[in-house]
Amino acid sequence: MISDVHQTPLWDFKLSLRSTFYIRPDHDGTGFSKNCSFRPVFCDSLHFRHMMKAMRGWLIHWVLSGVALLVVANILPGIQVEGFGAALIAALVIGIVSATVGLLLKIILFPFAILTLGLVYVVVNGLMLMLASGLVSGFRVNGLLTAIFGSILLSVVDYVLTRLAGV
Repeated sequence: MISDVHQTPLWDFKLSLRSTFYIRPDHDGTGFSKNCSFRPVFCDSLHFRHMMKAMRGWLIHWVLSGVALLVVANILPGIQVEGFGAALIAALVIGIVSATVGLLLKIILFPFAILTLGLVYVVVNGLMLMLASGLVSGFRVNGLLTAIFGSILLSVVDYVLTRLAGV
């Protein structure tokens, strides 16, 4: 019943997020039952905070990947990026392509990776960079050799930027 609800806040967080929970008392009024019903007014659970922290980390990593792509485009003459927006879109597409097509190719080419001591994975990463350049307007890679060197340099620059940012 609505009339049984005591609006007593159990706790408040002093951060910018305020959490207040209301408890429905036991029917006889002597105390709270074992199966108290909580009505969260604002979701501030531990899971929610971890999810927000992970999303913030993903967004920071995405922006850093776009910056790394701009750095690589300024170093290698065969890679062109037309702006920061195109770099962000290209970084997103590179991540999606590498997570889907790249993973499939790496699984299929695993025996060759053993024979070549993993060098085939460098070629696969270069191919993923070329595939992303075909999908994103404003991002171009000229040639497979440029794509291979670009993927190596992109990995190094992305690693350095991520460590500097502390993500």
